[in-house]
Amino acid sequence: MACLRRYPVRQSGPVLLFPAEDSLAVVRRRLQGICAAAGAAFESLPVEVITAPALRLDTEADRARLTSTVESLRPVLLILDPMIRLHRVDENDASQIAVLLSFLRELQRRFGVAVVLVHHARKDSNGSRPGQALRGSSELHGWGDSNLYMRRRGQQ
Repeated sequence: MACLRRYPVRQSGPVLLFPAEDSLAVVRRRLQGICAAAGAAFESLPVEVITAPALRLDTEADRARLTSTVESLRPVLLILDPMIRLHRVDENDASQIAVLLSFLRELQRRFGVAVVLVHHARKDSNGSRPGQALRGSSELHGWGDSNLYMRRRGQQ
């Protein structure tokens, strides 16, 4: 199956998802809807959901727990959604954000896992170029190997 029904996937495998803002029931319905639209069988997909009530990448204990989970499950993709719920640091301070992003890069390299980090744009960003519209430090834009930006246009 193609990524976003368009881009070829070179390596498929297990996915580990931390949906910080939605209940498990909402996440399940959303994943089932995506599968139905793509013509995939939801039950056959290797998706694991982190059910912890919080995951704070600015705490050593939570970084250790996430590392242990990635090590044991060996996902090919780790999705963290959204960034704002993963820390309590000042996201405008590059030095504080760099620590979190360095940890994620270490996970990526150590375990060969692709990391998708969902982040929000500033509310007043409609006239900005996508990378400039991100909330917080420019470290976030620079960290990504590939970045996908989406904007709402009216009801779309």
